[in-house]
Amino acid sequence: MAEKLTRAERRVNKLIEKAKKSIRQRENTFYIAPEITDNAEAMLEILESITTKRHLYDFEKDNRVKHFAEFVGEDLLKNDEFFLKASELKYTNYGSTASLLDFVKDYSKRVALILVKKDPSYLRKMSTSNRDDEDVVMTAVRGDGNVLQAASDRLKDNVDIVRTAISNCPTAIQYASGRLKNNYELGKFAVNKSGFAFQYLSEGLRDNEDIALIAVRDPETLAIVYASDRLKDNRDVATEAVRANGNALEHLSVERRSEHDIVSYAIGHSPAFVKNASNRYLYSEPLLFKAVRQTTAVLEYVPEEMRKVMVEMLDNYESANRKFNNADEENTL
Repeated sequence: MAEKLTRAERRVNKLIEKAKKSIRQRENTFYIAPEITDNAEAMLEILESITTKRHLYDFEKDNRVKHFAEFVGEDLLKNDEFFLKASELKYTNYGSTASLLDFVKDYSKRVALILVKKDPSYLRKMSTSNRDDEDVVMTAVRGDGNVLQAASDRLKDNVDIVRTAISNCPTAIQYASGRLKNNYELGKFAVNKSGFAFQYLSEGLRDNEDIALIAVRDPETLAIVYASDRLKDNRDVATEAVRANGNALEHLSVERRSEHDIVSYAIGHSPAFVKNASNRYLYSEPLLFKAVRQTTAVLEYVPEEMRKVMVEMLDNYESANRKFNNADEENTL
């Protein structure tokens, strides 16, 4: 036998149904009676009816949830359990998910910690006070270093927080304070994780040979692009860069693009990279012929006038080799 409801409970149920009907009948606005705006169960039931409503465009659900947030009572705004349950009532929002928390940012530290542990991206939606809380921000960046972007300026200058963010997302150093982007230890830590981080370091650290050598050795990146002009002309840095990635040749100084040892590493990756050598190299018969001897495939990528010269030199070289080999065989006989 169903439990008999009290008069007050029947009244609440009636007001809930009235609110749901109002939501169904109107475009983006609706009415919730003041008597239930501080009733957690009632408000959650109404919110669920919005988030689970089918055949609504994303912006329509957004408008309804945003309007719902305006009805949440002051006492309910201080109710941690209400916010935690409300955060679970998610809906599609332009390909991602959203919840009531997209429109209500100011809740307790306890709720904030639970939310960022579950989903670090919540930090972006939080109040200024939560984004300036060391515990909340540290919890968030442990899960996703990229959310350092949402931290307060004060915490972007916190070594421990920035290092934690970098540990799982090296490029998060781009969101650190200017002071920490110029911190040698953090910069070295970041590029050891990924050469992609090099581009976000200070101008001073991008002129640091030790850090640059680590960065350019990452074959997945072209860190040399972001190195200082001085280091693009540094033989050790240039050599390591082309050994890791042949594309690096294009970004070196003219002097380094004129050296066969460096060009040789580049064309070892692909003969096509010879076109990034300097004109000094490409129009030097002795230098270019070294490349041709390394792999004749480079002929496809050199200037046409030099191609003809190289083919003739190659023919002469091979002819001379044949004569030498024949003479050697005759002497042997």
